[in-house]
Amino acid sequence: MAFAALDLGSTRLKAAILKEDKSFQVWHVPSPRVFGKDPIREMRPKAFLSRLNQLMRMVRVQVKEPLIWGISSQRSTFAVWSGDRFLTPLISWQDRRAIAWCEQHQALASWIWQRTGLKLSPHYMGPKLATLAVSKRADVRFGTLETLLMDRWTQGEMYRAEPSMAARTQLVHLQTGTWDETVAQRIGLPGLNRPTIWPNPQDLPIHGSDRLRTVISDQAAGVLPILKQDASGVLINLGTGGFVLKATDQPSAQPPYLVGPVNARFYALEATLNKIGDLYQSDFPSALPPGFAFPDAAGWGSPYWRPQMKRTYSKGVRGSARSVVGRLGIAFRLFEILQAFQVGQANIYLAGGGSNDPLIGRALATLVGRPIHRLSLQEASLAGVFCEMLEMRFPLLTETIDPDPELTRLETRFPEWQAWVADL
Repeated sequence: MAFAALDLGSTRLKAAILKEDKSFQVWHVPSPRVFGKDPIREMRPKAFLSRLNQLMRMVRVQVKEPLIWGISSQRSTFAVWSGDRFLTPLISWQDRRAIAWCEQHQALASWIWQRTGLKLSPHYMGPKLATLAVSKRADVRFGTLETLLMDRWTQGEMYRAEPSMAARTQLVHLQTGTWDETVAQRIGLPGLNRPTIWPNPQDLPIHGSDRLRTVISDQAAGVLPILKQDASGVLINLGTGGFVLKATDQPSAQPPYLVGPVNARFYALEATLNKIGDLYQSDFPSALPPGFAFPDAAGWGSPYWRPQMKRTYSKGVRGSARSVVGRLGIAFRLFEILQAFQVGQANIYLAGGGSNDPLIGRALATLVGRPIHRLSLQEASLAGVFCEMLEMRFPLLTETIDPDPELTRLETRFPEWQAWVADL
């Protein structure tokens, strides 16, 4: 038997084989194209399934023995289907069609946050299901990507959801980890044919002799390699979106931030930056232009929670200056969150594609006032799948990013940025 992991990301679908020395052989294909005019963001389900099958075939061509698979998945992309027929496209986590619905139900927002650990937001599946008025027929199923795949791979026999994925639907009780019937009633979704929440697939047969052993959400997978060795460490995972995660011993709501399960042992306090990946660059600018940016492009994430807002620049920021100012906006956003999380002297780890952006890393280290660490383990989510699947640890090899004396002026620009944001 060989061990393989899938990472179902927004930009790329990735697969990896674990080698004896704990290194990976990695394959990838582009994720399906996202369609629709904002706030509608959809993908073609058959395109997703086709590309995933292509990726898994690429692995099987190289590995001539049965595979035990694990999955890390983006958390809020979902579909509705009946048998082999899709009733909706794949609706991306970036989709915000439920903006009006959330505004109409603001009276429930605080109560829902306390029950689920999540801000009432159009990014989550629950509000979007309410907007779609999904049928309660017994043949109609819905779910995030892992639920869809298990249903497809077992010809409908396995209709299940993994706990860290289900927790992101805004339909699960934070403390019990079960579907919250009261929330479902209050938001108009009683009686739906919901998947069973199940912690792992238990070596589910999927293709020939292949088995599916582990499913975990992408951000939970990303933070696991750290928490297994540095329980107080803080992960900043910079991909299509940005996520800041810190373990918490309080499985209770902590507004204006999010709380959810990582696995059976850990809960995490989480903050989000919504769609920032297009800003990353590999260069360090020769000069820092004036001006400010709020970098979130798919509705402002925590702690602001303004789903109708888009990426915003201050007056006069144009052309190439937008790239630099946008990257500084990411650093300011991250620093503000770290302050709110009261991280003290805890180690701060950067991961994901954005961790390679030299300006973001050096700006953040300068604002924090001490070195931070870029994980050499670039495929953190894939590593987290193997951590969960095999109860293993990976060496936390890091590159130190030191404060930059040339960027100390950012210490005065940060409060100016906060004042500018407050006026928007």
